Amino acid sequence: MRRMSTVIDVDLSRSFDTIRHSVLLEKIAKRIQDPQVMGLVKQIIEAGGSVGVPQGGPFSPLAANIYLNELDWFFDAIRRKTAEGGFEAVNDHRFADDLVITVSGHHTRRGWAERALQRLQEQIAPLGVELNLEKTKMVNTLNGEAFGFLGFDLRRVGKQSGDGHLTLMTPKKKARKAVKAKVRDIIARGGATPAADLVKRINATLAFSAREK
Repeated sequence: MRRMSTVIDVDLSRSFDTIRHSVLLEKIAKRIQDPQVMGLVKQIIEAGGSVGVPQGGPFSPLAANIYLNELDWFFDAIRRKTAEGGFEAVNDHRFADDLVITVSGHHTRRGWAERALQRLQEQIAPLGVELNLEKTKMVNTLNGEAFGFLGFDLRRVGKQSGDGHLTLMTPKKKARKAVKAKVRDIIARGGATPAADLVKRINATLAFSAREK
């Protein structure tokens, strides 16, 4: 994180709601030629309306990954072109609509983060996807600033013993509240369930919530 110290914490505005069905189907059809499979996919994505896919549905993250896949290829080409030896200068990290772009904080890369953000906007505009400019922010991790990714806040902190730094990961407040609500519900519905069984259910909920992030 020391070298890739500038992070663009991207917030895509209503990305699931703005997926264009024709564009998504065209992208899927490049890999799948089976008419029956394509027909099933079309039924799934059109079940929620004429545009977008329902957020929270099992197909939605896959649809978002396919829809934005070429964005990853675009930034991977930039990564390979700008890398020097084993050191990267620009990279993106994404799952579904959760996206961060990391940029080298070296003084020779000044202004690169702004250009990376501009390139991002240029790539998503034809897809009908927009940035939430109020929530999209540039973070300098060397100053201890945090950015969010997959339900966690990540921050560079000094080690408690000795020199050096590490990346501290803490669940976002919204994620913590959701898990607490699930645990309270398990306990409230437990009734006469043995404590050992309640603990197993709670542990399973915590493990599943961690995998979801």
